[in-house]
Amino acid sequence: MSSTQVDTTPPAHDEGTLQPAHDYLPPAEASPFSSFRSPVYVPRERRLWTAALAAALLVTAGGLGILYVDDTNNQNADRALTSQNEQLTGRNQNLQTALTTTETKLTASESQVSNLRPSWSTRRSASGTSPRRSPDRAFTWPPESRTRLPIT
Repeated sequence: MSSTQVDTTPPAHDEGTLQPAHDYLPPAEASPFSSFRSPVYVPRERRLWTAALAAALLVTAGGLGILYVDDTNNQNADRALTSQNEQLTGRNQNLQTALTTTETKLTASESQVSNLRPSWSTRRSASGTSPRRSPDRAFTWPPESRTRLPIT
């Protein structure tokens, strides 16, 4: 293949002809902006109505803000009371479990005491009256000693 040379630059004598084509119109002249504004007459009723509307919007926004703060405070109080209620419910369950355990142990202790009574009564009748109690006092439980036994 033979290469042909392509001219990419116009010849030197054409440099003066690079003017825009004459079929384009010059840009339209905009009318000069006048700095004078015509006075706008706003009736007094319209100004009062606008002021009343602005005041109503401010009052409404303030009321919504107060409602939001009040609702937030109520939610926080509700959350605190719910937490306190859950804690008290847990404590109540713990105390109920302890009470049930104590009642079970008390029932077992009462049955042991009732099993020991006949043998204590026979010893008492064999030896006379008990040295610790007068014969006219009824049997009471727990004994009068102040020592406490550990609960197991």
